[in-house]
Amino acid sequence: TAFGRGFVVEVRQINNQPTTGLALLQLEPSAELPIGGGYALAGHLQPIATPKNPGGFDFAKHMQQKGVVAEIHSHSEKLIFIKQKPSLRAWAHQSRSRWIEQIKHLGLSAQTEALLQALVLGTTTKK
Repeated sequence: TAFGRGFVVEVRQINNQPTTGLALLQLEPSAELPIGGGYALAGHLQPIATPKNPGGFDFAKHMQQKGVVAEIHSHSEKLIFIKQKPSLRAWAHQSRSRWIEQIKHLGLSAQTEALLQALVLGTTTKK
């Protein structure tokens, strides 16, 4: 959103104690994190907020159904890169990003470029 970007992350350690679970990492809107990247971060996990308006979309319940029950707010500059974990999903994401860059260098019109990306890579353009 215009306020921030959320990433579902796997938590492996809290206060030097091994743990497992998923959390929602909230960063600034321009943040980019590679799939499979390992990071360290100091911060506080907190419950995901419930809706403020009666009948409003219950994002906390939606995330709980995905196994995510806590969130942490931070800034990408505070993340400490640890390692990149090789995986098929990470490779596919990197390949897709490279193909998008290659399409941009073909000299196509903006509409043709968007159509090619949508048909071949399943991407949509951001406005």
